[in-house]
Amino acid sequence: MRTTEFVQTSGVKTYLAAVSKAQQRGAREAGWIAVKGERGLGKTRTLQWWAIRQNAAYLRFKADWTSRWMLEELAKELGLSADACRKQDLFTRIAMLVKTQQTIIVVDEIELLKVRGKIKLLETLRDLSDLTETEVVIGGDEAGIGHVMRHDQFSSRVAAMAQFGLAVQADIRLMCDKLAEVSIDDGLVGEILQQSGGYLREAKNAIAEVERWAAANGTKQVKLADMAGRALCAGRSRRRGAA
Repeated sequence: MRTTEFVQTSGVKTYLAAVSKAQQRGAREAGWIAVKGERGLGKTRTLQWWAIRQNAAYLRFKADWTSRWMLEELAKELGLSADACRKQDLFTRIAMLVKTQQTIIVVDEIELLKVRGKIKLLETLRDLSDLTETEVVIGGDEAGIGHVMRHDQFSSRVAAMAQFGLAVQADIRLMCDKLAEVSIDDGLVGEILQQSGGYLREAKNAIAEVERWAAANGTKQVKLADMAGRALCAGRSRRRGAA
């Protein structure tokens, strides 16, 4: 499998449209983008891919984060030292660099805010984005993003929302074309969609299983009939075995 290939599925296109909308905002402080969806739908992979392309600072929320710890991790992402530095001084240094370079900040797995009751940590990000007029992207599941949106001081700054949903046939077809090193026919694409339940993570596992079968049987073309009775996904599969 071509593991380094990034596939621009319908979820990715939805996210890029949200980014475009946020960048055309009128109020400069309202530059937040909220990205929500269940695990396994490609949300985190998309945010990581986009952050690299934009030279953005990418962070994953930590359950035990304090405001200071979050700033230290952000400073590290920005190439700044946080040693022997007061919290306010660190914030000022980060703000100066972010404003000068217009660095976008991405914070993923925001759902842990709700679990740990640490919604106040977002106050630091709000202050930073207000001061620098740069974009902030928050990613999480439905409950996590919903929790954030119930607080006016944050929801008022969200310029665009991107929803990652279950994959459709065209997404799986594109994944097979881009990732698989064997040819997979349309019937088997449909079966991968059925067994994966539309979860991209499971679809990748299915493609890998198809490739293992192809390698064992010395072929570069795999059809639905070839995989009859075979379970392609180990996780969220909805139906076992090709018809």
